[in-house]
Formats: sequence, C-alpha cells, structure tokens
Amino acid sequence: MATELGLHRDGRRWNLTEEQIERRSRVFWVTYVMEVTVAFNYGRPPSIAYYAIDVPFPRETPQTVMPIYTMRQRLLQGRVIEELYSFKPNFGPNLNRSATVLVELQAELDALHFALPELYKRANTPYCEE
Repeated sequence: MATELGLHRDGRRWNLTEEQIERRSRVFWVTYVMEVTVAFNYGRPPSIAYYAIDVPFPRETPQTVMPIYTMRQRLLQGRVIEELYSFKPNFGPNLNRSATVLVELQAELDALHFALPELYKRANTPYCEE
C-alpha cells in the first residue's frame, strides 16, 4: 500500500508542503522498517526493493536520531537480504561478488555505527575499544 501511494518516492517533486513531505517520509520509513523486519524474520525478500526508494529520511532532530539510525540499519538489512541471501537464477553463485558486497555492506554498517552520537553507543559491542 505504501508503494501504491507513492510514499517510497521523493515528495519534493510534487506540489506538497514541507509538512506533507515530512509526514510522508516518516510514514514510509516506519512502514519500511516493519516490512524489512518481517521479511527477515520469515526468510523472505522485502516487498519494497531498496533501489526503488528515493524518499529521504525524516528530518533529524534530537528525538529522531535513534529512529533514523534504525531506518538506515533496516535499509542496509534490506540490501543484505536482497544482495547476499536472494537467489539470482541468471547469475548463479558468485562468491567473489558476494564477498565484495559483504565487505561494502560491512563498511557501510561500520560507518553508520561510528556516526552515532556517543550517548547511543553501547559498551558491549564489537565496535567498542577497550
């Protein structure tokens, strides 16, 4: 339904107010977070392909730092599901490509983590320096 409403598309190209654009963005990304979580839990690909999304994340405020982090995390998770776990009959198993994608996605996940304010970083993660 979110894609039928065009929520996955950048609303700035239409004659919408900033408030409408922000609301559409928030609704889409919350929907996407739930979609990817359910898809992952059931071992299925997401119904919304990450490459079809061009709506920006909501405005960042002190109250939206963690929700936006979760949105970015789920976007990466959707890419992991699609690029590493999905069967691609035309390509067959390509371990070199998978290894390259894995390294790229890990680098993006690391960058995402390191961009978090210190307040939100947990002390018992592999990213912690002791």
